[in-house]
Amino acid sequence: MREQYVGWLTGSTTGDGTIRAGAPADWVVGGKTGTAGRYGSRNDVAVLWPPSGAPVVLAVLTDRPEQDAEPDDALVAEAARLVLAAYRPAS
Repeated sequence: MREQYVGWLTGSTTGDGTIRAGAPADWVVGGKTGTAGRYGSRNDVAVLWPPSGAPVVLAVLTDRPEQDAEPDDALVAEAARLVLAAYRPAS
């Protein structure tokens, strides 16, 4: 069952522009994106597998100040990039 779930997560392409875009190229990423429609809400929750070490779970939830704003995948990707650049696995 775990393999099937991981396959679904990593096979989904809806997150190609969000957390996956902000992750290092050698990490495996599987996620579930969402868009709420108002205030440009764009969200992604992902499990990331670095080349070594334990998996990381990351959730990025964004919105904008204007009610009719468009969702911004690049904002989610940049937040993920910043968090993962600062990430230091426990040793």
